[in-house]
Amino acid sequence: MEAYKENRTIVLICLLISLIGLVLMLIANFLQEYQVKDISQISEKDEGKKVLVEGKIVSVYNAKSVLIGNLCSENNSCIKIAFMPDFNERFFVEKGKRMKIIGKVQLYEDELEIVAERFV
Repeated sequence: MEAYKENRTIVLICLLISLIGLVLMLIANFLQEYQVKDISQISEKDEGKKVLVEGKIVSVYNAKSVLIGNLCSENNSCIKIAFMPDFNERFFVEKGKRMKIIGKVQLYEDELEIVAERFV
């Protein structure tokens, strides 16, 4: 009977830890929210917000440690994408490739751009 109580206690502790983990994951997911936007819909009102955009890379170039690309949607709206890639990511982004990018909208030299955080 003593072994049953010990196992039951362990199971309850594991269940509680699992529930706490799920709650923390839900909170983290909520904090990581972003808006799905067409490139043509991005405006100065979106500055500082996280967005998910989809389009085709039409150009890519290096600017010091930052990789700059122009992403265009199917309706030919384009926006500049900036990100600091690790070594492997440099080969992931290439001209002509369709991509989904999550990043923060910012104003740089009077032009809106997206600072990419990750690729989807």
